[in-house]
Amino acid sequence: MSTGDDLLRSIAANADDDALRLVYADWLEEQGDLARARYVRVEVAVAQQGGPDHCPSSLWRESTSLWQQHARQWKAELPAWARDEPEWDRGVIRRVNVTARNLLRHGNRLGQYLPGVRTVGITRDEDQWPALVARPALSRLRGVHAEGAEAWRHLSGMTLPLLEELHWNFLLGTPTHLQWGAEQAERWPRLHSLWLRHGIFPLPNLALMPRLRSLRLAWYGMEPTTGGELPPNLENLELITPQESTPEVLKSTNCARLRRLRLNQSIWNPTDLTLLNRNWPELKMLQISNSGISVNDLLPLFEADRFPGLRELNLHCLPCTEADFIELVDTPAFGRLRRLSIIFVSDVEAGLQRWLSSSRCEHLESLNFSFSQPCETLARAMCESPYLGRLHRLRILASPLYTFPVRVSGSYDKGEVRS
Repeated sequence: MSTGDDLLRSIAANADDDALRLVYADWLEEQGDLARARYVRVEVAVAQQGGPDHCPSSLWRESTSLWQQHARQWKAELPAWARDEPEWDRGVIRRVNVTARNLLRHGNRLGQYLPGVRTVGITRDEDQWPALVARPALSRLRGVHAEGAEAWRHLSGMTLPLLEELHWNFLLGTPTHLQWGAEQAERWPRLHSLWLRHGIFPLPNLALMPRLRSLRLAWYGMEPTTGGELPPNLENLELITPQESTPEVLKSTNCARLRRLRLNQSIWNPTDLTLLNRNWPELKMLQISNSGISVNDLLPLFEADRFPGLRELNLHCLPCTEADFIELVDTPAFGRLRRLSIIFVSDVEAGLQRWLSSSRCEHLESLNFSFSQPCETLARAMCESPYLGRLHRLRILASPLYTFPVRVSGSYDKGEVRS
C-alpha cells in the first residue's frame, strides 16, 4: 500500500482538513509530479479565499491553466468505468459516477481502485438496486448521488453509518417514501448535506436529522411543502421553487440560525415576503436570484437592519429603480459588506458610484458585477476611490459593444475586467 493511497484515504475521511491536502501535495512533489502538486496547493488556496468568484484572479487563472493542461491525463488514470464526469475538490478527486451494474461489479474494490473517492454518483440500472443494497459497498460510502423513487425506497431503509452527503433527483413517488422518523437519524447518523430535487413530495420532518448542516430543495413541479421544521443546526439553505407557492420552510423557528441563504428562481407572492421580515442574526451570505423579489421589496429589511452579520450579498436579475438602489446602499448592511455580486440588475450605476465613493465600502474585498449597458462613470469612480484598499477580486462583465478604459485593468492588477 503506497503512502499516496494512505494520504488519499485520510483526506476522504477528513474532507475539511486542508493540511492533509497540503501534505499530499508535498508527497506528490517528492514523487516528481510537480503539476499535480501545484494544482492541489492552488486549489486549496482558491477555496480558502472564498472560491473562484472571490479569490485573486491570478490563482483562479493558474488553477484553470493547470486543469486544462493535465485534466485529460488525470482522468485517464481512473478505471474506464469511472471516467464519466468525475469531480475534484481542492485538487483531489472526490466523486465518480458509475452505473449501478458497475458498482455491483467493482464496489468491493472501490477503495483499492479509487482510494480518495468519498462520493459515488449511481446512474441507470435501477433494477439492480435490490442486489446493490445487499452488498457492503454502499455502507462504505460517505456520499451518494442517485435518482428515482424505486432506488430511494431501497436506500432509505439501509443503515449507512458513514453517509455524510446525499443528493437525490427525480423523486417522483408516494409521500411514504419520505416519511422519516427518528429511526432515519439512526440509520444515517452522520448525514450533514441533503439535496432533494425534481420530485413530488411533502417535506419530511428534518428536525429529526440533528447533524444536517446543508439543505438544498429544488421543487421543479413539486407540491408545496406543508409545515416541517428545519434541523436545529442547519447553516446553509437553498430553495429553488419556480412556482407560485409559499416557501413554507422559512416559517421554521430554526431559520434564525442560518448562515447562508439562497433563494433562486422562486416566484413569490408579495405576502410571502413577510417570511423574510425577521431578524437573521447569524446570516453571513444572502443570494436572491430570479425570484420575483424586487430591490424595493428588500428595502424595508435592510433599513431595519435585519441582517446585522451579513458579509456577502448576491443580487441577480432583480427588478430595480435607481432611487431604490441608492436607498439600499445607504443602509447599515452595505457598510459591512465584504463581497458583493450584482448581475443584470438594472439602474444600479448611480447607487454603486455613490457607495464606492464613500468610506462605507472600505471593507470590500470582492466585487463582481455585470451590466448590459456601458458604465464608464462607475468604472472611473472605482479607479478614483481611495477606499478600496482591501479589494483583491474584481470581475466586470460589460456589454460586448463597450470597452472599459485601459486604466481600470491597470489599477487592479489582481482583478479581471473584460468586455
